[in-house]
Amino acid sequence: MRVGYSRPLAVSFIALGALVLGLNLITARRGADLIRLVPGIVCGIVGVGYLAKPYFYLEGGAIVVPAVLGPLKKTYPFKPGELSVRDGAIWLGEKKLGMRRWLADKAAWDDLARQIQAADTFA
Repeated sequence: MRVGYSRPLAVSFIALGALVLGLNLITARRGADLIRLVPGIVCGIVGVGYLAKPYFYLEGGAIVVPAVLGPLKKTYPFKPGELSVRDGAIWLGEKKLGMRRWLADKAAWDDLARQIQAADTFA
């Protein structure tokens, strides 16, 4: 199962990046301040990454969290019955993992939460 980032969050990053880039282009003086364009470009790239890459996904008895930019990923292996969803976060036993509902696509998060709560043998 794949859970993506929240679409409003991604669109906000893209819009903020465009706004910062546009304002800095307007106020830049003939190439002297081109370094000021970097925050807008980075913000836009992160927003596109939020749209393109999953927030996390389940694969073969593990939760995999890929980096927004680049090939890195963090893997949290689990045994059946260890996963739970409470307080807007995913828990692996008594350890709260870094995934939060406010960053995730709400429908996919709710589907995952229902599946985790419905089955003790989620793998």
